[in-house]
Amino acid sequence: MKGKRGQITIFVIISILLVIAIVLIFILYRDSISSVISRGANEPNQNIEQCIDRHIEEASNKIIEIGGYVKTPGLVKEFEGRKIPYLCYTSKEDEKCNSVEPVIIEHINDEIYNEVYDKIDSCFKDLKEELQSENYNVVLGSDMEVKIELLPGKVRTSVKRDLKISKSEVNKAYSSYLSSVQTPIYDIFTIVHEITRQESRYCNSDYPLIMRLVKNVQIDKFQTGDDNKIYDVKDLTTSKSTRFAVRSCVLTTPG
Repeated sequence: MKGKRGQITIFVIISILLVIAIVLIFILYRDSISSVISRGANEPNQNIEQCIDRHIEEASNKIIEIGGYVKTPGLVKEFEGRKIPYLCYTSKEDEKCNSVEPVIIEHINDEIYNEVYDKIDSCFKDLKEELQSENYNVVLGSDMEVKIELLPGKVRTSVKRDLKISKSEVNKAYSSYLSSVQTPIYDIFTIVHEITRQESRYCNSDYPLIMRLVKNVQIDKFQTGDDNKIYDVKDLTTSKSTRFAVRSCVLTTPG
């Protein structure tokens, strides 16, 4: 019995010493361990894709908030302290409006592209600097191709650019990166397109019918004192909404 107790005591002491050794190693090399863990969490291509995700989401949110633009355009209507962009407009009285952005989904695509292209380029350059600071050899291609697709419920982005990294026994090469961001931007502006199409043809829109046909959307229309219209289109799933103005078929004020 004494021998068994002695063995148990030895095992307990060894276990305690192992735990103390592990704790000491962690304390002494904590920064190095954290650095290895953070680098190992994602492959370089995954870091690029996450960076693309962030910029696409930011651009999409801006465009929805401003009413179809990254930056407020010149043709706007002041309403409730905000500048609301006209998306169907005529300067004349008793005349139907013309769509300011006739192919609005293509316009939105261009807005996102122009907003994110340089930022995606920075994603690569920042990653290159980070890897070089960790003594990696990095070769980054100068050519970059960015393709953006607006789809129901999301924006899909594909990027092509050569990236090669090497260090000791590590040799990796990447050339394509794919991002998919959940956003209602396509769904919202498809409805905006239909409203402006009806306004340009009929001087009005049957937005209650659109709400009956399209689930998870709420459309509100406000008539201003000068016969302009403000539409608010809201995606009920995400609570994101956009506002735009219409000036169409304004009645002439009797002299």
